Amino acid sequence: MSHGRQLTAAFFSVVVLLCSGPVLGRFGQHDGDGHDLGHHGKYAVAHAGHRLERAVVPDYTTSRKQIIGKNEDVICLPLSPALPLPEDNATFTFGQANIQGWAIFYQSKYSVAFVKPKCVVPGHVLVMPLKSTKRILDMQPEELADLFLTAQHVQRGMELFHGVSSSMIAVQDGPDAGQSIQHVHVHIMPRRPNDFKENDEVYDELNKRDKEPAAGWRTKEEMKKEADELRQFFKSL
Repeated sequence: MSHGRQLTAAFFSVVVLLCSGPVLGRFGQHDGDGHDLGHHGKYAVAHAGHRLERAVVPDYTTSRKQIIGKNEDVICLPLSPALPLPEDNATFTFGQANIQGWAIFYQSKYSVAFVKPKCVVPGHVLVMPLKSTKRILDMQPEELADLFLTAQHVQRGMELFHGVSSSMIAVQDGPDAGQSIQHVHVHIMPRRPNDFKENDEVYDELNKRDKEPAAGWRTKEEMKKEADELRQFFKSL
């Protein structure tokens, strides 16, 4: 590279935290050869409407980096507002399957939560990104943040609805992890005392449940009844 080294690219590393309010991030730069030229300033990052704003703050301001790790930076995003629910006859792509609008009981900007035909435990529901995405690694930061913030909100609601204080949250990210539907999704399963003789049995049930014949699935009427009840409940949260 010539003596008059020029900046040809900029980068910033981000850890998305499930929280709200302003936090601090640090932005860095590197040259065209990939050499790290170090951080060049601190920024306050806050959510304003649907965009992120940055403002330079003094060097003496303490960064949240100290909390989460030496080499990571932070952008904090709040849960996006709930959006109007789809029409019953709307169709959403879910990997090699489709989800009908009547099954969805919560929708955010990038994600939806819906009931499923075969549950490992009562109240077992799924949260998926609206965009067809096979792996978590393929998701954009704002989509990933929205997915897990929505999952957290749905978990809280399902625990309240079912009167429990524990949940199993699972993501089978790729076929070798047990993923049968080629679309990112989060399993939310309210847990109860002694719902399995051995706690690890829940993983075996999860791995085989969606691979069983459709003959054992719930009817549309049963699923819609649950979805309708959850729609009303989540409106009150």
